[in-house]
Amino acid sequence: MNLKKRFTLLSLAVAIGLFWIVPSYGQTFSSTGSMTVPRENFTATLLNSGLVLIAGGIDNGLYLASAELYNPANGTFTPTGEMETPREWHSATLLNNGMVLIAGGYNNSGTLSSAELYNPSTGTFSSTGSLISARDYATATLLNNGMVLVAGGRTGVNEIYLLTAELYNPATAAFTATGSEKYVHLEGTATLLNNGEVLVAGGFNNASAELYNPASGAFSTTGNLNDKRYFHTATLLNNGNVLIVGGFDEVRALDTAELYNPSAGTFTLTGNLNDARYLHAATLMNDGQVLVAGGYDGPQSSAELYNPSTGTFALTGSLITARGRGTATILNTEFSNLVLVAGGEGSSSTLSSAEIYTGLAVTGIINPKYVILGVIYAPPGPQSNVEYTSSTFVGNTTTLNSSFSSETSLSVSIGAEIAGWGSMGKILGTSTTSYTETTGTTSTVTLSQTTSLSDKTTGTPNAFSPINHDYDQVVLWLNPVLEYTITPGSQIKVEWNGYGYDTCDQPAMDIYFVYVGYLNGDFGPNPSVAQVLARSWATNPNCPAQTWPSGEGPGLTATDLASVMAADPFSNPSYVFALAPGVSPATTTDGRFTIATANPIYNQVTDFPYVQCAPGGGACDSEMYSNGYTYTSTLGQTAMYQFKQAFGLQEQFSETAFGIGITGSVNQTQTLTWQNVWQNTITNTATETNELLIQGPSCTGSPCSPVYQGPGEFDAFQDNLYGSFAFIPAN
Repeated sequence: MNLKKRFTLLSLAVAIGLFWIVPSYGQTFSSTGSMTVPRENFTATLLNSGLVLIAGGIDNGLYLASAELYNPANGTFTPTGEMETPREWHSATLLNNGMVLIAGGYNNSGTLSSAELYNPSTGTFSSTGSLISARDYATATLLNNGMVLVAGGRTGVNEIYLLTAELYNPATAAFTATGSEKYVHLEGTATLLNNGEVLVAGGFNNASAELYNPASGAFSTTGNLNDKRYFHTATLLNNGNVLIVGGFDEVRALDTAELYNPSAGTFTLTGNLNDARYLHAATLMNDGQVLVAGGYDGPQSSAELYNPSTGTFALTGSLITARGRGTATILNTEFSNLVLVAGGEGSSSTLSSAEIYTGLAVTGIINPKYVILGVIYAPPGPQSNVEYTSSTFVGNTTTLNSSFSSETSLSVSIGAEIAGWGSMGKILGTSTTSYTETTGTTSTVTLSQTTSLSDKTTGTPNAFSPINHDYDQVVLWLNPVLEYTITPGSQIKVEWNGYGYDTCDQPAMDIYFVYVGYLNGDFGPNPSVAQVLARSWATNPNCPAQTWPSGEGPGLTATDLASVMAADPFSNPSYVFALAPGVSPATTTDGRFTIATANPIYNQVTDFPYVQCAPGGGACDSEMYSNGYTYTSTLGQTAMYQFKQAFGLQEQFSETAFGIGITGSVNQTQTLTWQNVWQNTITNTATETNELLIQGPSCTGSPCSPVYQGPGEFDAFQDNLYGSFAFIPAN
């Protein structure tokens, strides 16, 4: 079964916790460590290691050569090697080899032509080729061919605006001239499009835009902006359009925004900002929205989110410190939607402070191979049977520990419940026989209730050996989905929200009963059982692909089968059924089984006879035994069964659901650890009935031949994990 990342913002209120959680975590800014020095007009570059390189800038008139690294794991900045030349208004570009190209800029010597490389392995800067033209305020764009396009800017003390552009080749460490821009784009933007071209837009006193074609090395005009603007931002959206936000038009800060459509070559206005701003930061979030934070018309402390689906901006949490000329960098922590906002100019001084924006939590599902719903214990003899019928929630809780591990240190909170009982395939529900389904865009069905099921299980075939645990059955759910919410923060938290099933793999819940004798090999091979447990349908080509750990696949392995079998403690020959002394009602020392006490309302008896029929074909005694789960809440013991299994996961995903685009990846060990824990307080409304018919061996001849010499009475014990009957010889 495949992992389908489903990220919805549904507001569902359904029974017993089976629902997609609405992300209710506020979008907030929180303080993190401060930079070692205040700085503005600097650069921030996310390295492949997940650290953020902060380089250069200016601090109250002092040009900086210093650099530092921000570590998201501990929220601290630490110094790294210094640049050879102090500079502000330079560019910083992460190259395909993991190094960072620092080019141009300005210091008290004037506009710079020097360039240098930062090596994350050594933490040092070293000179590389010089720009053909000294320039600051230039744009720098990594092309798909690995070269860097450096374009425009200004040069010299007379502030000559440049039209020229050049390419940096990491292989030769040299800059070479390329085509020239047709318009001056000082303080404009450059954005790499999905087709490999570069959109250069706006600039001082300029509404023009043009495209750079790496194949021809030439610039060509494209549609004009609707407003003249500079000190704006340009963000490539997941749909391939470019969002242009805010800026200055020589008179005022702008609250307008527009979208560039590469297919049409045109700009169209979209929703307005709530606050006009320029020299702000714009960051594409993991959910496809754009965070716009800070800037000037102030300076600004407000922040807002642009939703590409609705074309609107909505205010989100405010910066702790109003700032412009700072940086905003989304951090490389899967699903986190965490953005580092650092430095800049505050109300009265250059800032060293930094803060973290925490975005929306996201939700999704994973698919384990199976869930153990219950164990059915075979009653004594072929003439006996036990029938389970119910539609009530029987408080059995499944706890998931160590579900994920990754470099981002995922912590797991307990939040999943599953009711397992006898043979019923009961998942979660209320005292009703109906069910409710909610189907989302990935055809994933979440159940709030389930239909009432009934199963009658006959006893072992040999009446003279009435208890044979090979005929016990373990009840498996073979197409479950587990729902989770990933909450961003300094440590990512994964909360399990409930269960459902996936119609992409199976049209309904796949509840399967497997005899212990097939699990331990006593019954020999069974092709039909093997076919079901191989779960070949989990590789449905119409469902999204999944990735499994080494040596694993969708089929149940020998390790899985051993774990399934071990859910029945009697499958272990060394298991000892022993009662704890002085406990009432009588309960085993491990807490797994408790005597089913007499209850006149349900015609229960304490024990029942297993008597051979009368000689000569005479009458056979039979005993009907009933149990209602309303009375199980008196059992105050504890039992637990724990097992592990691997699960499949689609490693990379990108999907839009209900207007929210999600992109990301997960790194994990892909092992789930499950604990089935019986709850000692059960609240339900009394509509479960379990019935047991007991009849002893038949008699051939007079006297009987053979004569039954086994136990003449059995006690019925309740399995505290799964609610089913277990049958223990009494006399």
